[in-house]
Amino acid sequence: MRPRTAVTPPRCGRAPVWPSSACSSPCSSPVPASARWPRTGPVREPRRPPARFIATGGTARLRAAHDDGEPLTRLRTLRAQAAEELRALIASDYSPGDRLPPEAELAKRIGLSRNTVREAVALLVSEGLVQRRWGVGTTVLAPVPPASFSVTDIIPVKEIIQGAGREPGLSHWHHASVRPDPEIAAHLDLPEEEAETWYVERVFTVDGRPAVHLRDWCLKTIGGRPVDLTHLHDVEVDFIGLLREQSGEILHRMEGKLQGALSGEAFATPANPGPVPLVQITQTCYTTGGSAVVYSIVQFDTSVVDLTIRRAFTGTEG
Repeated sequence: MRPRTAVTPPRCGRAPVWPSSACSSPCSSPVPASARWPRTGPVREPRRPPARFIATGGTARLRAAHDDGEPLTRLRTLRAQAAEELRALIASDYSPGDRLPPEAELAKRIGLSRNTVREAVALLVSEGLVQRRWGVGTTVLAPVPPASFSVTDIIPVKEIIQGAGREPGLSHWHHASVRPDPEIAAHLDLPEEEAETWYVERVFTVDGRPAVHLRDWCLKTIGGRPVDLTHLHDVEVDFIGLLREQSGEILHRMEGKLQGALSGEAFATPANPGPVPLVQITQTCYTTGGSAVVYSIVQFDTSVVDLTIRRAFTGTEG
């Protein structure tokens, strides 16, 4: 075993600080390289660049935006890893109504601690995949089809959730008069003297789970009529129908783009507080007269809802 070299404290009497070779005091007495000891604490990994979705063959996967294309696994906590293993195990070995083995046995099968497995099972309970009953154990539930959102059709969020036989709700609601960013104001063709819009933020839930996060910037007057969006605190109120009723205008089309994003507090739950990969749509809504009236940012948690697309062939021959 290599003997440890004695370290002579700097003149200020402070202990040498790793990894700097000099004390932080004004005397700045250097610490000899031979006197530096191995670091025993956790190593802080370098920060990764932002994440993006890369579409390949009709699917999307979340990858880090760096040259080697290494998958972005840093967000996968041990609990998320355990939940993924348990989902695969349930899909391959169990049917609805079957009871899962005790947590200790599950921990051995997937190679993680019992506490981690307990947290992962709690996550699966919140997803409606399994059910825990005192004295009975953990039982596999029949899968419930997710609410399916079309990125090409304009249908109220509440109706889509109800159409899938699920219960819609609002876990968050905020309404304010704001001065939008110049980019958003440009999308709305907003003159400088009319730079304020209504801002509405809502988080729709599916059976209590946050699923869709909507942020809307809407003109205060549409078709010469004032718009009041305070009614949107009620999940039963349809945004599109409300604008039609108050302004007499009909939203005719939406134009925007899809991209990857990471969730913030809007999607955090006690069972899953960490960041969640999302699909984000930014879009501008136009009336039949071609006027831009609403700019929206919509985020979908695709572990709760599905996104679909419908495309038609036009101008084909033969």
